Amino acid sequence: MRAALLILEDAWPGFTPDREAFEYLGARLFAMGLDLVAFSRVLAEPALAEPQLAALYGEADFLVVVGGFETQSQVQVKEILKERFGATLAVHEALRERTGRYFGEDVSSDDLDRLATMPETSLVLSNRYGPVAGFFVDLMGTYFLGLPREREVMEAMLEEQVSPLLESMEYGRNQFRRSLLVRLAGRRTDKLEEAISGICGMVPGLTHSFLTLEGEVLVRLTADGVHEMETELLLQESREMLRARLGAAVYGVGSDTLEKVVAECLAYAGRTIMLIDGLTGGLMPYLLAHQAGAEKFLKGARVLAPGESAPDIGKLLQEDDADLALAAIPGDQGRARIVLVSKDGTITDETLASGEGGGRPRYISYQALDAVRHHLGWEGGGP
Repeated sequence: MRAALLILEDAWPGFTPDREAFEYLGARLFAMGLDLVAFSRVLAEPALAEPQLAALYGEADFLVVVGGFETQSQVQVKEILKERFGATLAVHEALRERTGRYFGEDVSSDDLDRLATMPETSLVLSNRYGPVAGFFVDLMGTYFLGLPREREVMEAMLEEQVSPLLESMEYGRNQFRRSLLVRLAGRRTDKLEEAISGICGMVPGLTHSFLTLEGEVLVRLTADGVHEMETELLLQESREMLRARLGAAVYGVGSDTLEKVVAECLAYAGRTIMLIDGLTGGLMPYLLAHQAGAEKFLKGARVLAPGESAPDIGKLLQEDDADLALAAIPGDQGRARIVLVSKDGTITDETLASGEGGGRPRYISYQALDAVRHHLGWEGGGP
């Protein structure tokens, strides 16, 4: 199904660039079988939000709206659904009771009603972290998914409630359809597209979709069989062909992330690493430091101030007593220089991140982390 995404400006705290919002939600929706065809971000004002909702309504089968239905918001998405799309609103009594228990005497009756008001035919998405619920409703042939603004809440709702719902809907349409999400490091190229298209052309009943993100490409392979065993065989055959054609370009499948794969790779190899970050504002160290077992393999990290000269990598490597040093520092002509140095001071990998992605923190971080994966011989962990 085609999906459109609308993010209201006050509904994404901590994620200033549009691209960051797209990266997270776009990837999650794509993994659940939705192809993102339109993306918009507007200020949380009725005069802006309503026409955006109307415009996106004609673009997709599935419209995802983040924010705009908390009590403090200037925009009430549910009111717009009522006025523009004919939704009937009603107070969800069970939700009102739950919300009242959460707030106690600190909330007015009107605010309780507002928080518990939902489109009458909607499925209410419960929030185990707080009072603001989400909703899922079919209005005039388009599915609307309303999500609260907190990322932790969104993740839980998507994983625990929305994903199983979409799976059941897909099962109702074709009970033998299955998908495989493949993750590749790098960029979407003509060679990659030809390889994937070639595989799908050779395997009857196999189709594909692409989602290009910063530093990686997601490929969703979907198999349609006449029974469950045939579908599984189709996916198994596609896995084998992917391994043969793409090799180490594939770093994982499903919910894998490159940082998780690199962390597992370092732990498995028993190697340690220190990081020097002069380009990503701390994102590269952050991605690795938040992985399981980081205290064992991550020896240290230096985040350089803007304009600060690159330090002596070999010296820092010795000071931190690490096996490897990974540096992302400014190179020539404004490009990113990514350097991987071994304990004896030998440069084992050196690349320049060029082109449009060269100035983007996540793109640079993924380029750098992928150099570690290749150096340690991780051959795609996935299909």
